[in-house]
Amino acid sequence: MALYIATERKVKIAAVRSVIEAKDDEVHCIKVSSDVGEQPYSIGETIRGACNRVRNLMKLEGVSLINGSRFVGIEDGIEP
Repeated sequence: MALYIATERKVKIAAVRSVIEAKDDEVHCIKVSSDVGEQPYSIGETIRGACNRVRNLMKLEGVSLINGSRFVGIEDGIEP
């Protein structure tokens, strides 16, 4: 089983590892676009960014879409 994290930022990877047990999994951390602004300014834009990261990750060649693979996208934003 593989765990794909749509980032290379260490703080985001640590956050995922703190809540998802992946001891026996292959963990792949890959930078992909969120397709939103550099700094999301609403909850909607932040959620769209996280979802877009997973969608973009799943489109990459070599990413395994077999049953059991898990995908995580994290986007940080602010709510004015």
